Amino acid sequence: MSTMIQHSVYEGSITGIPISRGGIRINHLLFADDSLLFCRANLREWDHIHRLLGQYEAASGQQLNRAKTSLFFSRNTQMDDRMLILNGTGLNSTANFEKYLGLQALIGRSRISTFNGIKGRIWNRINGWKEKFLSHAGKEVLLKSVIQAIPTYTMSVFRFPKTLCKEINAMMGWFWWGHKENLSKIPWMSWKGMGKKKLEGGLGYRDLVSFNTALLAKQGWCLLKYPHTLAARVFKEKYFSEGDFLSSSLGVNPSYAWRSIWGSKQLLRDGIMWRIGDGLNVKIMGDKWIPNTFSHKIQIPISGISSEAKVSDLIDITVNWWNLPVIEQLFPADIVEQICSIAISPRFLQDRVI
Repeated sequence: MSTMIQHSVYEGSITGIPISRGGIRINHLLFADDSLLFCRANLREWDHIHRLLGQYEAASGQQLNRAKTSLFFSRNTQMDDRMLILNGTGLNSTANFEKYLGLQALIGRSRISTFNGIKGRIWNRINGWKEKFLSHAGKEVLLKSVIQAIPTYTMSVFRFPKTLCKEINAMMGWFWWGHKENLSKIPWMSWKGMGKKKLEGGLGYRDLVSFNTALLAKQGWCLLKYPHTLAARVFKEKYFSEGDFLSSSLGVNPSYAWRSIWGSKQLLRDGIMWRIGDGLNVKIMGDKWIPNTFSHKIQIPISGISSEAKVSDLIDITVNWWNLPVIEQLFPADIVEQICSIAISPRFLQDRVI
């Protein structure tokens, strides 16, 4: 099916959705039993897709479930065009394409109402436990393994409003301290205090805001580490056609997914450093490449080194090792020792971020 669609795109029979002017076009997304097909809102392209679906049905023995198939039109599609296509297909249209792979496809202005379904799931789960007699150890296990796991998947793509995180924390606190009918017992410690490590007197509950930021930073790391994936290519063409994720800007009218991931950039920047290969991409001053130090940078000013000098200037390619006379002349003894502890690749691979 995918091959037939790609061939039709190559012939010009189907036109996908352009990500940017002159950029890649998305014509279909397939995942498990979810299939999204994209084309222009005209009867000619839909007729071609309909023929492809017929060929696929005849070849595979599978059949399109028309009861579960619907068309979603962009806001720019004229009503006459919509009715012409719907009459020719016999399918229904949907005005609210709510979820894809369990995530919200369209994010409205109200972030809290968008994610209210997650809060409802948490509340229903807690209410189902309130009649059971549970020890504090049992409550801790349920809150950590079940409740705090419910929003994890969505948190890895979207940033939750802080108000929503506070409400989820309040529900967990209400369950932890106990309740009698509609009355809650006295919370003897704040939820922030309960989030401390057990060695520090807390119980190790997650800070949802920080956990949300960490998951989004992981998405940013994937954009940086795997630039050839479809998701990375889409974001790059849309928001940072020049440079990489770390040098990207928020852009004009960004999607909420990009706004969420971009907001974790500083955390990612604080946590990464360079693994030296050929040294051509790493600046001696300013970049993080020194191991076994807190900042991984050269903190003290070094005379004789410009701000644009690269680590490759410190490597002697004839012996495939550090140029010790130059390093000992420029740096104090402790930094010389740290630099010489970095192994040089015999194949002079490119520098990479770790």
